[in-house]
Amino acid sequence: MVVIDRTVFDLPDTKTNPAHFGRTESSRGEMQGAFLQARVVALVESGTHTIIAAEIGASSTGETTLAHSLFKKLNNELRLLVDRGFSGYHL
Repeated sequence: MVVIDRTVFDLPDTKTNPAHFGRTESSRGEMQGAFLQARVVALVESGTHTIIAAEIGASSTGETTLAHSLFKKLNNELRLLVDRGFSGYHL
């Protein structure tokens, strides 16, 4: 049994990270968040929590967008549980 789940990591504010990951929007009107963030979506074995595969992108990239390449890692021996954000025929 495997699951697809996501998390967000804060990143160091280096010269190259903003160009690659972008900045999140701020709710205070400055239009840029204080911290750089990366979104990670992973295919995980549900019993041991072993990460089978992962995709990393900008925090503005949607969970289902990053998960598309993870579906290719599935085979007939794996059963996938997904949450409500993965509804829709295209998935």
